[in-house]
Amino acid sequence: MSKNNSIITIPLTYTPPYDWDRMRGYLAYRVIKGIEYFQGETYYRAVNITVAQRNYRDIISLYHEPLANRFILSLPTTLYHVKSNLIARVSHLLDLSCNPQPIAAALATISRHTNNTYQIGTRLPGCFDPFEMSVRAILGQQVTVKAAHTLAGRFAATLGQPLTTNHPEIDRTFPTPATIVAIPGRIEDTLGPIGITGARARSIAALAHALHNGTLSLNYGADPISTMAQLLALPGFGLWTANYVAMRALGWRDAFPHTDLGIRKALPGLTPKEILALAEHWRPWRSYATMALWS
Repeated sequence: MSKNNSIITIPLTYTPPYDWDRMRGYLAYRVIKGIEYFQGETYYRAVNITVAQRNYRDIISLYHEPLANRFILSLPTTLYHVKSNLIARVSHLLDLSCNPQPIAAALATISRHTNNTYQIGTRLPGCFDPFEMSVRAILGQQVTVKAAHTLAGRFAATLGQPLTTNHPEIDRTFPTPATIVAIPGRIEDTLGPIGITGARARSIAALAHALHNGTLSLNYGADPISTMAQLLALPGFGLWTANYVAMRALGWRDAFPHTDLGIRKALPGLTPKEILALAEHWRPWRSYATMALWS
């Protein structure tokens, strides 16, 4: 770790290879306007973390140094007291703990069943904020990535907390569960005017209440089976959304949304039941198999 005026830089290493082009492409296509953005190879995002009843809000950045097998996390000194929290979140987002070799060995047979192959170094896109990612997943149900991108930007613009920065691309932090819980009246009346359907609005509200009152945790490493059962009990959550949240928020490396349209297109001629049976050969790395099939 080094300090330069008001900026702290922290190197975060990984086990090579790392397919940054694929990870960058995945994340860049899903950035939420006003919250995060890429400038060249550098990723910037707003931070809103509360620790010990103290709130920390500012911007961090990430830059890849492939020759050194590391990323450089840069943060202002205002976030110094939550640097450990930030390191954990960024490590999860970028899947820095991954060991590519055993995964590549286990998924070498994918190309027998599809035109896609597993590229060694493919990482599992995690998340920085599990509520943010889960809202994005709800908004992405049965719509294009572009449509979900638009809705997520509107959601953040409507309910996010303004943030003054020297980055014009970032002007707020993402709404928290507490923000949603505090909305008076019907959630549909707030989200309907920005194009979010009543069903999705109610799903977001139910998720926010469960996280806010502590009956649900989406922390990295939480038990995926019990968490998925809790998610499936919420309105509007099906197997696809529950698997996707388990994969990206919990970091579950064996999630497999077998009903996903992209997976079915990659494995033509197979029923969802047959796809699920085939994927048994890819345990415990089915999340990485999913990334290969989506490619």
